[in-house]
Amino acid sequence: MNETIYGLTCDFEQQNGHFMTIHREDPSIQSDELAKIQVNMMSSNTIDHVLPLEVQEIDFNVKFYYDISSKKMLSQYVRERSLTMSELYELLYRIGSTIEASKEFMLNEQHFVLKDSFIFVENDVKEVYLAYIPLKQLDQKPDLHAEFRELFFQLVGYVKSLSGDGVQQLTSYFNGSDFQLKDLLNKLNILRKNSKQLVTPAPTPVAAQPSEIKKIQYSSPQTPRQEKIEKKPEPKEEPIQKKPTKKTPVKKAAAKQKEKKPVKNQQEEKEGPSLIVILCLGFLAFAIIWKLYTSIPSEGMLYICSGLSIAVVAAGYYFLAVYGKGSNEAEDIEEEMDTKPKQSKRKQGFSPRKIDEQELEAPKPMEQPMARAVNSENYFQNLHQETTLLSQPEATAMLEDQDEQVSTLAYLEISRNGQTERINITGDSFIIGRNQSSVSYFEDTVGVSRTHIEINTDGTSFAVKDLGSKNGTKLNGEKLVAYKPYSLNDGDTIKLAKISYTFHKG
Repeated sequence: MNETIYGLTCDFEQQNGHFMTIHREDPSIQSDELAKIQVNMMSSNTIDHVLPLEVQEIDFNVKFYYDISSKKMLSQYVRERSLTMSELYELLYRIGSTIEASKEFMLNEQHFVLKDSFIFVENDVKEVYLAYIPLKQLDQKPDLHAEFRELFFQLVGYVKSLSGDGVQQLTSYFNGSDFQLKDLLNKLNILRKNSKQLVTPAPTPVAAQPSEIKKIQYSSPQTPRQEKIEKKPEPKEEPIQKKPTKKTPVKKAAAKQKEKKPVKNQQEEKEGPSLIVILCLGFLAFAIIWKLYTSIPSEGMLYICSGLSIAVVAAGYYFLAVYGKGSNEAEDIEEEMDTKPKQSKRKQGFSPRKIDEQELEAPKPMEQPMARAVNSENYFQNLHQETTLLSQPEATAMLEDQDEQVSTLAYLEISRNGQTERINITGDSFIIGRNQSSVSYFEDTVGVSRTHIEINTDGTSFAVKDLGSKNGTKLNGEKLVAYKPYSLNDGDTIKLAKISYTFHKG
């Protein structure tokens, strides 16, 4: 059950270090297929962010050894921690800049493997390492544009929350035909700098300085500004108090009318588009968004379109709530201008919270069915193309009944405090660890990693592999090599730290 790529087989070995191996079984790689110059460059130089390579040749059969000691597979890294927008841009930029810088060592950019299971991270996204295959020709390998595009959409699915228009910019660029690595690096460099500026806002003490200055000015009795502020109101108030009382009611009434008229005009200006206009715009926005998804059916685009749909619903709610409330207040003000008794009754009976609740509830029955109709239609039409969704935790939960049909009899058995616990293995990928957000079964025993082991199945056979855990995993007493799949048989014992599971196929 070893992974294959470009017609080559990938395996893992642990001896004086941890190594990923790539070879071809039938026929094996011959020495004349090697790009000699590239092999010599990689063996005699340390290339930044490129996995160190050793070429083993026995009887003209070639095998590549990549040193991955103390490194984490990218697929496991993003599954455990997820990504922020800043980390996404930084990760893509580091990958692209590594490929661009490798040209100085006469490496071919088309021979880098841009798959999340062949990219490794040491500490954070700034320390990524790529695998390079020094062969003259790779027949089954897609071009750099296609592989970079696929990697981008795959990584977008692990971003915690999408923000800004950077993803849209990269999506349109990858979907275009004019792909240049330097242009992509320029775009990513701008996006990662902008994201860092948003993460580190200006310090708050600068905003607090003006208020402190005002306090000092007003607390000082000798400042000229304070004297002016104190003396200005005095000459204005005294003439008003000395005027006859007969004229004041007339002026007060005129002032009230002047105050009421601008309020009415302001409310008329706040009146926004009608409900029909907002619904039409909402329909148009949904059509554009999901038309984009049907043209680019992928897991990342599904998340992007879902986020845009939520944004459209939020915008519609904002217009209905704000402008609807403004129109109701305008009607109340017009009635208040007619008679004073009505004004007092409306003030007592008027409740802004009740109006807001009615306005919130009214659009929901109309907006929600539209979103569901668009999402479900596109989802089921493209379900056969979105096979990667089955590996996500959310999708596994949705398809739980179907997954259980694949492996209803397989389970793990464990004894805790004198009681036997049965853990059903559901889905094609079953992960055990202490990170509740990314595992299928939560195990909080001391020494267990966030994602410790993974059990895979094709419906008939099962295999287990260690996911680069710190304390390792043992199968029937033998330590597993990280990321290497091992076949499971009925009655096998899997030990994680101080806890043991017994596998039963049924």
